[in-house]
Amino acid sequence: MAFLTQVAMTDRVVTIAADEIDAANASEFEAQVCAAITASHRGHVIVDITAATFIDSRCINAMAGAERFAAASGSTLSWRGLQPQAAHVIALTGLEI
Repeated sequence: MAFLTQVAMTDRVVTIAADEIDAANASEFEAQVCAAITASHRGHVIVDITAATFIDSRCINAMAGAERFAAASGSTLSWRGLQPQAAHVIALTGLEI
């Protein structure tokens, strides 16, 4: 999965270029986000998944795992570019992403 990490001031922005985040690549997605969190040294990480037109439950699980990793690392994490359907599904789970 292609991704790009940019550092702007104190924020680290991870742009995910995959059009789908599902069982095939969710583990890699989570690993890349967690690597950015580690590199942020307790900073703020923004994950831009605008390009992802489809996510499944494995992606949502990976997002929750990244949220837990950020909290345990003393970092903050925010998500940008969630497609409306994905945002609706995540809201139904009760996750605060």
